[in-house]
Amino acid sequence: MELNGKHWTRKDLAARGLNDRAIREGIRDGTLHRVGRGLYTPQKVEGLELLQAIRYRYPHIIFDSYTAAGVYGLGEIKTPVSGLLPVGARPIKNELLTASRSRNRRYREVHGLAVTTPAAVAADIPRWELLERVKFLETHYDGLNGKEEFSADYRALNSSQKGALALLLKRAVIGASSRMERLFLLDLRKVGLHVIPNFRFGPYTWDAGFPRGTALVDLDSLRFHGPDTPDTFIVDRWKANHAEMAGWGHLQFTDFCLNDKQARRTAVDEIKRMVEHRRSLRGTRRHPRPVPGRVTDGVWKFHRELSTGR
Repeated sequence: MELNGKHWTRKDLAARGLNDRAIREGIRDGTLHRVGRGLYTPQKVEGLELLQAIRYRYPHIIFDSYTAAGVYGLGEIKTPVSGLLPVGARPIKNELLTASRSRNRRYREVHGLAVTTPAAVAADIPRWELLERVKFLETHYDGLNGKEEFSADYRALNSSQKGALALLLKRAVIGASSRMERLFLLDLRKVGLHVIPNFRFGPYTWDAGFPRGTALVDLDSLRFHGPDTPDTFIVDRWKANHAEMAGWGHLQFTDFCLNDKQARRTAVDEIKRMVEHRRSLRGTRRHPRPVPGRVTDGVWKFHRELSTGR
């Protein structure tokens, strides 16, 4: 009998008229391959194909640990693969699969497979090098929404997983938009500053924010903030005005400043001085007094010539 599909359970084969004897014959003549208990494929499978077959057999499984890391592209997928089942399901432990029960059902879908979040993976693969796990976290939680996504994933972790991330989070910069920003923010951390990347202040987003020093910093490149981008040029001016009118300190540097070693060190010193100075002054540490009646809307709300806003 001809079979269609990439994988079948014993129930699928029975529905196609194959009894136990026919299944054994199919395995002997090579038309069937037994992947694991009650799971069959037309040929031997491994890697992502193996996981797809397992998910067909156990549709609610979420792959975790080193198996999930392999799906993300960190290393090979080896058996027994590891996964999580819903509470109430029967745990599985055999040569193919080890699956335990978990209340945490937070996952990502990668290559059509449900896998645990990058935060959980980084916590669950201690044998991987620290810097590789740091890079993995930074890559999967970059950009404007990176901090929010990481915070949501982090809250879902258990206490041991959070503990496993402690050292990584001292090295990783979550939410940075570029390698340039990430390295510069690490420089700020090295001088003792607690910096928040892609800091949202009113309608605008700053590359770095220091809430305990009511200070803001932007790192601008000529490519995205130069004369060929007039809308951005306008937004940058009103963005600085907004910070000033709100009573916050703000500094702006260019990518050329960060590429020059002396200028880079000076920029770090300037930021540190500003933050520490504002922390030392009564009234500017957390809640500076804004100018009454100031504009609180983004410039794109009232500037007719702007075609885009951010």
